[in-house]
Amino acid sequence: MHRNRIAITAIHQLQRQLQDAPEYTANEVSMVRAIQLLAPDIRAMKTRGYTMDQVAKMLTSSGVPIAATTLKSYLNRFTMAPLVKPFESVDETRPTTESPWVYIHSGRELIAPLQST
Repeated sequence: MHRNRIAITAIHQLQRQLQDAPEYTANEVSMVRAIQLLAPDIRAMKTRGYTMDQVAKMLTSSGVPIAATTLKSYLNRFTMAPLVKPFESVDETRPTTESPWVYIHSGRELIAPLQST
């Protein structure tokens, strides 16, 4: 068989394998993604008076080894953003709540926060 030719039977076999593969569940994320998911909670700790050094030590002792300067750098990559367009006027008579969505500048991606169980 030629190097760039694939047998039809091989394609059918691969189709069955791909279709029968179980759902993929990631059991690890990158450091940036971990901080991204933890960002709302980290910011809450900051508002309660914790320093970035204290938060970094807490994360490190829990299996997320990170320096305070790296943590600060990662947090600066993401900001909390409302789901309304910036040019829309806000009705001040209407109650407002902060959006639980996180906007990531580098990826232009909206992510939902973790659901508490």
